[in-house]
Amino acid sequence: MKWTYSIRNKTTAAALLLTVFLIVLFNNLKERKNSVKISETIHSIFQDRLVVESYIFQHAEHLHKIEGVIDSENTEHADKQQQVAAVFSQIMELNESYLKTVLTEEEERVFGGFNNLCQKIGAKAEQGDLAAAKALAKEAALSLKTLSSIQVTEGASLMTDAKAMFSASTLSSQLESAILLVIALIIQALIFASNSLKVNRHPQNPILN
Repeated sequence: MKWTYSIRNKTTAAALLLTVFLIVLFNNLKERKNSVKISETIHSIFQDRLVVESYIFQHAEHLHKIEGVIDSENTEHADKQQQVAAVFSQIMELNESYLKTVLTEEEERVFGGFNNLCQKIGAKAEQGDLAAAKALAKEAALSLKTLSSIQVTEGASLMTDAKAMFSASTLSSQLESAILLVIALIIQALIFASNSLKVNRHPQNPILN
């Protein structure tokens, strides 16, 4: 019967519309999660890599300054100790800031060794053994190169993750658009089929022709 066919069309259209709603809802939730992850990744690249790289640069300057102070020929030994102590204080402040960032296992290990060397520099300078302090400063500077390499590697890895999430988000949006287009065409076909039934519901009496 034609009326049952019309009901079946309406039921199918309703099911398809529900499918559209669910697809849009699911994709929106997924997009929101991806946006949060991408935002967190970008924040990590800045806060945990670029900012840390600036800390490393400042560390290198401080260590170089310690060597320069110790090598100075026109400065008294006691003055050298005071100057090294002042620079050492700045280094330890940077170390506290560094530890507040997110560290990888390797970075935590290398930075732990660097921090120990810094502690020894301060101790040797306080004892007046500036030659030992200078040697420790050179050793600490080598650790900074390793820490800097870690920042580059981790930064590149985070960028790769961000690009992958962005690509997945783009693909998901394209797939959603394709599915919605197909469903829209099916619904349109069902509407035309229902309209055809309405037109042919009361055929004209051939006697009237």
